[in-house]
Amino acid sequence: MVEVREVLRAWLEGAGLHKVAERAGVDRKTARRYVAAAEAAGLAREAGVEAVTDALVGAVVDAVRPVRPDGGLTTTDMTSIQPRLAARPHTPESSRTHGAPRRRRRTAHL
Repeated sequence: MVEVREVLRAWLEGAGLHKVAERAGVDRKTARRYVAAAEAAGLAREAGVEAVTDALVGAVVDAVRPVRPDGGLTTTDMTSIQPRLAARPHTPESSRTHGAPRRRRRTAHL
């Protein structure tokens, strides 16, 4: 929610979407979605920074991050995935975190 508030404040201060995204630390397309949701909720660019209320931020969050009723994978989903996971070979060579370390390329020191 903090990033939504930061995006909206920067946008209301007149910054472009690229600068808004950079300041808030989000992707430009994410900033665009936040601003579009805020405009749909009634926010106008001419409004001051004080127009960013908790209710507005909540409306934006609800619009861009819909709640998943199940909260993620269900037990049924997990039972369908487990056989595929068990069939995959698990060897040190197939794992990124185990096995022999990869060689680093040498860089020329200038």
